[in-house]
Amino acid sequence: MVQHYGWILLFTGIVIRYFIERRRFNRRGLGGLQHFRNFERGVIITFLEWLFKWIANAMILFGLFLMLAG
Repeated sequence: MVQHYGWILLFTGIVIRYFIERRRFNRRGLGGLQHFRNFERGVIITFLEWLFKWIANAMILFGLFLMLAG
């Protein structure tokens, strides 16, 4: 049963990272820089993406730990 939670955490973490990276890719212009409507929006979105990416990394690592421990 613990391994099922590990798979769920692993899959969810990978999906979160995928959506963050896809959004970053779609915001890039011809020069390779990310484009935001204004400065505040850029700061907030960048911080939230950083936060969710750390959460996703923790989910992936904890999911792997549960799969190996179970």
